[in-house]
Amino acid sequence: MSSSENGITEQPRKRASNAHRTAHGKSGEHDYDVSFYAGFASSVTVNETELYRQPADETFVLPAGTSRPWSSHAVEIRSSKGYTVVLHIDDPAHVVDRIELYLRDPGTEPKPRGGIAAQQAGDKVVVDNTPTVCPPVC
Repeated sequence: MSSSENGITEQPRKRASNAHRTAHGKSGEHDYDVSFYAGFASSVTVNETELYRQPADETFVLPAGTSRPWSSHAVEIRSSKGYTVVLHIDDPAHVVDRIELYLRDPGTEPKPRGGIAAQQAGDKVVVDNTPTVCPPVC
């Protein structure tokens, strides 16, 4: 055991988790791969089909000497529809709670927007940022 500030005794941290994950799945008739930093994503859905959810009994363990997840990382989305999209996230204040991304099918043109009209076809990708992380939950 090691002690920390304020006289609180902590258990030694487990080995750091693998930082990179890829979720594979099918939504409708198409295949999807979503790669992400596991210290950021607690769940990933494509068109309301869950491709990944952090298991309830699994904690993402940060490397020794770190107290917060990485603030800079990427989310890569690949589809059998023929596209790859990479989002680069730089969030030094850790304020991103969720990412919702609406994608057109390849080869389609954007529809005119009269206010808040949504695209008719395409994919909706949601990445939630509420993983269980050690520390503080070790």
